[in-house]
Amino acid sequence: MKKSAKSLTGLSYIILFLLNSNLYGSSLAKSSSIYSSERVNEELISFSHFKRLAPPAPVVKSPIYLCQGSSASPLMATALSGHTLIWYGTASTGGTPSSTAPTPSTTSVGSTTYYVSQTDGVDESPRASIVVNVVADTGGAILNLRCDPSQILPADKDSSVFFDWSNNPLNPINQYTYTYTIQGGAPVSGTTGPSNLQVFGMQPGQSATLTLSYTFYPCAPTETITCTVPCGTATVSPDFPAIPPICTGSPAPILQPTSPNGISGTWSPAVVSNTASGSYVFTPDPILFPCATAQTLNVTVLPLASPVFNGIPSTVCQGATPPILPTSSNNTPPITGTWTPSVVNTSALGSTTYIFNPDPGQCVSMTPTTVTITVIPNNVTPTFDQVGPICSGDALTALPTTSNEGITGGWLPVLNNTTTTTYTFTPDPNQCALSTTMTITVNPNVNPTFAAVGPICSGDPLAPLPTMSDNGYSGSWSPAINNTKTTTYTFTPNPNQCALSATMTITVNPIVNPTFAQVGPICSGDTLASLPTTSNEGVTGGWSPVLNNTATTTYTFTPNPNQCALSTTMTITVNPIVDPTFTQVGPICSGDALTALPTTSNEGITGGWSPVLNNTATTTYTFTPNPNQCALSTTMTITVNPKDNPTFAAVGPICSGDPLAPLPTTSDNGYSGSWSPAIDNTKTTTYTFTPNAGQCANLVNLTITVNPVINPVFNAIPSVVCENSGNFILPIASNNSPAITGTWSPSFVDSTVLGTVNYVFTPDAGQCASATAMDITVKPSNNLINFQWTVTEAFSENQVITISAIQPGDYLYQLDSGPFQTSPVFENVSYGEHTVTVSDPDGCNAPLTKGGIFVVDYPKFFTPNGDGQNDTWNINSLTDVNTKILVFDRYGKLLKEIRPNNVGWNGRYNGKPMPANDYWFVIYYEEGNAAKNFRSHFSLKR
Repeated sequence: MKKSAKSLTGLSYIILFLLNSNLYGSSLAKSSSIYSSERVNEELISFSHFKRLAPPAPVVKSPIYLCQGSSASPLMATALSGHTLIWYGTASTGGTPSSTAPTPSTTSVGSTTYYVSQTDGVDESPRASIVVNVVADTGGAILNLRCDPSQILPADKDSSVFFDWSNNPLNPINQYTYTYTIQGGAPVSGTTGPSNLQVFGMQPGQSATLTLSYTFYPCAPTETITCTVPCGTATVSPDFPAIPPICTGSPAPILQPTSPNGISGTWSPAVVSNTASGSYVFTPDPILFPCATAQTLNVTVLPLASPVFNGIPSTVCQGATPPILPTSSNNTPPITGTWTPSVVNTSALGSTTYIFNPDPGQCVSMTPTTVTITVIPNNVTPTFDQVGPICSGDALTALPTTSNEGITGGWLPVLNNTTTTTYTFTPDPNQCALSTTMTITVNPNVNPTFAAVGPICSGDPLAPLPTMSDNGYSGSWSPAINNTKTTTYTFTPNPNQCALSATMTITVNPIVNPTFAQVGPICSGDTLASLPTTSNEGVTGGWSPVLNNTATTTYTFTPNPNQCALSTTMTITVNPIVDPTFTQVGPICSGDALTALPTTSNEGITGGWSPVLNNTATTTYTFTPNPNQCALSTTMTITVNPKDNPTFAAVGPICSGDPLAPLPTTSDNGYSGSWSPAIDNTKTTTYTFTPNAGQCANLVNLTITVNPVINPVFNAIPSVVCENSGNFILPIASNNSPAITGTWSPSFVDSTVLGTVNYVFTPDAGQCASATAMDITVKPSNNLINFQWTVTEAFSENQVITISAIQPGDYLYQLDSGPFQTSPVFENVSYGEHTVTVSDPDGCNAPLTKGGIFVVDYPKFFTPNGDGQNDTWNINSLTDVNTKILVFDRYGKLLKEIRPNNVGWNGRYNGKPMPANDYWFVIYYEEGNAAKNFRSHFSLKR
């Protein structure tokens, strides 16, 4: 079977035969032994002598569980690199190949097997099966998934968490699929039959997040919960030192990412501002330091102050004792420094500027503070600009309080603008100046005189008034001359004459239009009296033509001469005798409104009717004209028809909101009309039927009763029920009066199932009542098993005790025998030993009390007077035997060394009592495994 390479050129495949190859198997078993290992690597063998192995089946996940009616995704399989998947649907053999993965149907419950293979382009693998199980929704969810540290052994409490849940009887196969991560790390997956899972290998403060689902019941929702290993004694706090105050604009300190005790984290804000005070919060890295607490540093930025000096004079007299320049400003706190020059020189006249140089480290503005002091000569006579003469009563401006030379002072007496007065200026002290005087002349005022102008008639010529008074004062008049009405004119003297204003009134009599009492109309032939010859305004004259009592005539009045009066006329109307007529009133229904009959006829005749109108019976009415109208009487008959009442069937009561049919628009006895108001199915309403016009029917009322919908009230149903306290049966009758009956859904409170459930009450039919609902919470019982506490550092200004219950919940907290509070934080706690009680306000947990909680502080005073009260001073709240306390007087002399477990200091030194005073102490102690010391002072009182 040895062939040359040339003899094999016509074959489809040529391969190098490799010994021990697992890809090909030789079919030449008998002849394979003739090839040695040396020759085999050199020979070319025909491919037809070997069998090629097919690829393995692709990797699949089976079985798969899907919820009935859910949205399914295409099936998945994993092919080898360079291979292609071939799907055959549900055909285990044969079938139509497809490169598209099928999507299972979830319409019906059942099991379906799908098949897939892979190919390398030459050979195809066996088919892998994927079993898809479509499962009906049983309604069974995972119950009561929770963190339960009570099931963790003491040895594992600081290194594990325990997830627990309850099996649901609706799902008979209790197998669960889970995945958990620790602190967001790599996921760990698996399945479990028991309804719990404990995760080990954790550190205090770390959290594990569990995702849990039923393996065989895909309709049950997936649940997720996170449990945390308690920090306990592993709680640690960063110890960044306080940052001292800085000046505005100075370099800001850099916030370090790691505390002195090695806790790393981040700051917010990250950079310290050098312009405004603020608080900076350090948050430890939650991954590296899950049990570390946050720390806040307060940074005070002090403003830049400008020195202020209040007592330095601006002027001094030549040769006077120099004022001392202060080395501390008047600011609070004062700013200290030196002056350049350092001493005020009063020997030389003139001004000198002194510059204040602040001492370093005081947050002072960069702008220099300067003071100018002027040395002035002695015996300066102040001068002022002379005030000119004024007229009596003129405004007199206040005299200047600073002279032309800059001398300040005051004037006496008070300014007087009515009399010539001499005023004296007295300089203020320390100005090296003399007094001086000034006289201000005040001239009296004179009244200008003029000849009076006599009265004129309106419109008569009026000459201009003279601009020079009879006693020689010039000026002008206002307002302008008016010859149409009486006017008072004011004479204003020209300036600088010391003359007063004067007035003159010129009477202008108006042109009178004579008026007379109008003579009323008369009937033709009535007597007509003579017209008056004197008007209402007293104007006399005569009338023309002669009076006429048979025809309407206009008469003219002509005034007598010299009376400023006009002619006028008067028309006297003479009326003919009239027979009045009226529009007839048509027939009405009995009781209808009957409009009052017109008191003026169609011809304008006024009068009255009798008898009084009657809208219940046919009546004839007589019109009698008012006097002096030249008219006759007349009559009118008004017909009145009787009325009927429309009838309707009554409408029974309804509940508010029930349908209410429209009321009929035709009565049972045939009257048509309309109802008002509009139909209202929410409240009891009386409706009025108004008949259409022309029917002689009365209005009728119909009342429809609408009963309100009542909201059931239940007084005895609790909002919180304790776990395992028995089933609470909900009442089927409310506390209303009368009671509302109905049913609840659910009908009772199952105290074995934790959580909040909404219960709905549905009233029985026919009660006009609404449904109501309430939330009832089943609260865990007996889970208040322990609590921890933290106390602020010894000698803190505000001593705080913070309580942390191991199992979270709503609790009340009590310090010693004080009142209970909702906050777990107690502030400003007194020093010494305390007890704390944690209580459940709903009574589902027994109260838990712990003592031995120490707050470390020191007494602020003691009274060693032998009365048995506060006779010695010590800090007994520290129990460490290595603690040492040194007591000093105010000069630093050591008076006593004491220990907390000793009696303390009795206020004596070398056997002699020390005086009442403040004394200082230093205490050396350990806290948190760190050596510390604290310095302060206390008072000895006697």
